[in-house]
Amino acid sequence: MAKRTQGARTTLPRADSPLARRDSHHHPGVCLAPIRHLRLNGYRETADGKWTLPGGWIDETASPRQAAEREVREESGYEVKVTRLVAIKARNRRAYQPKMLGECYKLFFLASLVGGAPATSIETSGVAFFALDELPLLSPGRTLEEDIREAYAAHLDASIAPIID
Repeated sequence: MAKRTQGARTTLPRADSPLARRDSHHHPGVCLAPIRHLRLNGYRETADGKWTLPGGWIDETASPRQAAEREVREESGYEVKVTRLVAIKARNRRAYQPKMLGECYKLFFLASLVGGAPATSIETSGVAFFALDELPLLSPGRTLEEDIREAYAAHLDASIAPIID
């Protein structure tokens, strides 16, 4: 399996891919839910034209917090500070599509917006904040509506414990 290096993206093969290896590896990824004025930050993927929360793979030399904050900056232009863990989800045990060979753990965090400005990148073609009742078409391999609802609930109620698969 390819590993992410500075400036490169790792892609895990789909379970039906001829490149799929028989051995299974556990890969962590991070997703962040920056919320401002009860509106959630998201970006449109150039890969499928659908919207998702900022996120990506954790570099081997980075902590989950560092990776999450870096991914938001790279994909949306905003500077954030991680404030809270919302969930640790086993990707293949949830409704994300397509399924992947091997397990990928998705770590969801809340974050405070501390600076920056909306900016697209080679991976993104739009950046916006959405109210819970105004969600756009989501990228099902990256973000589910339940992810957003859980992050929003955790933002409103600090007593909600993290979801852990």
